[in-house]
Amino acid sequence: MSIKTGVRELKKRKYKYLAGALLCLAAVNIQAPDTVWAGSWQQEGSSWWYQEDDGIWPAWQWKEIDNKWYYFDENGYRVTGWRKIDDNWYDFGEGGVLQTGRWVDEYYVGTDGRMLADTWAGRYWVDSEGKKDTSIKKEKELPLESLTLNKESITLLQGETANLLTQWQPQDTTRWKYMQWTSSDPGVAEVSRGKITAVGEGTATITASMGTKEATCTVTVTDSAVCKTALTLQDAQYIWGGNGPQDGGVDCSGLLMYAYTQNGYDFGADLNANNFARYGQEISREELQPGDAICTCYNGERYQHILLYIGNDMVVASECGGPTVCSLGLNCEQHVKATKCNCRTWKRPLNENDLVNAKFVRMDRYKT
Repeated sequence: MSIKTGVRELKKRKYKYLAGALLCLAAVNIQAPDTVWAGSWQQEGSSWWYQEDDGIWPAWQWKEIDNKWYYFDENGYRVTGWRKIDDNWYDFGEGGVLQTGRWVDEYYVGTDGRMLADTWAGRYWVDSEGKKDTSIKKEKELPLESLTLNKESITLLQGETANLLTQWQPQDTTRWKYMQWTSSDPGVAEVSRGKITAVGEGTATITASMGTKEATCTVTVTDSAVCKTALTLQDAQYIWGGNGPQDGGVDCSGLLMYAYTQNGYDFGADLNANNFARYGQEISREELQPGDAICTCYNGERYQHILLYIGNDMVVASECGGPTVCSLGLNCEQHVKATKCNCRTWKRPLNENDLVNAKFVRMDRYKT
């Protein structure tokens, strides 16, 4: 079985792609293509986008590159200047790098990049629009009152990483500025400047401390075989009705069928998203663990799509025509001739559209 490499032009972007059969079964050996990708910035006119190792690009999402944070719009271009994201204003400067802990003209962005409003920023007050108001004078410095993290608990697969963000009040305190990070068990989870690395199965407590204040996050590390199997198909072609590498790719339910059945689950039949919702044990969102399924219902009463939860509010899914995946949907002719298509199996964050009328299910009763 051969694998071809080629060049596809996508909105004037050229990228390499793999065409042909995808063979991931352990008993089959395939020869890797000659082309080896390295993540790199690509310029298109005055705009920039980022090409991943496999030729795919991030779109409509945050991404950390070389210890700097960027945001990519719905077309995959790096945003610059001021941008409103999820009701918060951020500044990305001329080069697209998220600005933090500094004044940008008459506005101040905090340690997490959000523009401050209705609070003190250093010696100055910023009004409800975030603009510096020099008419209000600060009489004295304020002591550090609180320190918090953006998450109180995280579940990660072994080998994965996650970033914790700190927030302290008041942000203009001059008493303490040095942040320390520690892990209660480095054999489970290591931490450096807020970046957590999952090392081994178990539970560890990550502590951030500044002065006399502390904030903690509980990290649970699991070794889910189902999730690992699903991730072996990451970036595989979306194929309507596909159930595995033997079909050249998978659709949404085919991805989960393959991941489960390769690890000893027996459902007695091929299940679609609606049947997963019917046959699985319903759980709450708070009970989600790596290897559980999220059945989504975008309209009507049937569940039309399904995602595999892998922890830390991340999922792996094979998607076509999803809310942020492919603007052409099935009209892109199985994604061969598409000019604007990102349909594939991928790992991504949960979004609000996934959770509307969603049903969370656990399939452990079918494990033999």
